[in-house]
Amino acid sequence: MSEPISSDAPVQDERMIDLAISNILRFGVIVSSLLVVVGGAVMLAKEGNHPYVEGKFDMELRSISGILDLVQKGNPEGVIQLGVVVLLATPFMRVAFAAYAFLQERDYKYVVIALTVLSGLTYSLFYHGL
Repeated sequence: MSEPISSDAPVQDERMIDLAISNILRFGVIVSSLLVVVGGAVMLAKEGNHPYVEGKFDMELRSISGILDLVQKGNPEGVIQLGVVVLLATPFMRVAFAAYAFLQERDYKYVVIALTVLSGLTYSLFYHGL
């Protein structure tokens, strides 16, 4: 015999989705913070005695590939900038996961809404931000 369908099933699914979304946000902020703190500490240890040069910004720090290249070389500015990129990517991951979760629930109205928000975030980042 099949078990009766529980009326708590949708509520339990919602709780799991909420928990997953909060974990995504928490993970993104923690990883980002750690990268910025570690990069800042290394920068202070290496260059703490040098005066600040206003307007100095390496061109490599303006692209993902340049940032990853600097991180591989052990450049602390690259590590800090990677932390910023992770922080910027966190809302993207949250909205993308929400779209996926709504798709799994076959709630197509909210899939469209989530994808619209995701496209707005993408547009604002690539055409007005970086």
